Amino acid sequence: MFDDFTVENGATSIGLTKELAIKWAEKRPNESDVTRYKRVNTIIIFSIYLNQLGYESYIPRQLKSYKTTFTPFIFSKEELESFFHASETIEIKGNTTIRHILPVVFRMIYGCGLRVRDALNLKCKSLNLDEGYITIREKNGCDRVLLLSDSLKTVCIQYSENCLSKQNPSDYFFPYLFPEVKLP
Repeated sequence: MFDDFTVENGATSIGLTKELAIKWAEKRPNESDVTRYKRVNTIIIFSIYLNQLGYESYIPRQLKSYKTTFTPFIFSKEELESFFHASETIEIKGNTTIRHILPVVFRMIYGCGLRVRDALNLKCKSLNLDEGYITIREKNGCDRVLLLSDSLKTVCIQYSENCLSKQNPSDYFFPYLFPEVKLP
């Protein structure tokens, strides 16, 4: 992203000019303060690095610390019960496994704190339903082990027995509706 920005703005040498740094630090439409702060901070670190290598590079001033505008929504017990009931009773037309996947994937996201991407990228071999845990493979080589509650373990076992009888360990635990689409 930054390399495209420098080319688009006519940079032809190694190093950051004051003008380029100021333009890079401008707030973008719909950009949160957190994103802008991190984006500018990365360039500050990069500019310091270039100076250490002997390239003249302007070091922008650090932006004022940001205040997050994120406000989490806390569901009540009734709202959660209603949400999970809706995921179990949703009417879906056609011959698809999505009606079996939704209740399990939503419970797994809620019960284990998984990101949607992590839940949908789970492989059958990532779950140990006998002992009740999931192993999440991280890009950095470290693994996270997440315990399943007894109720989530039961739901996963029922789903596995009913929908995954012919799956290989390397197959996805939640097969995609469109298998050719890969999540990032």
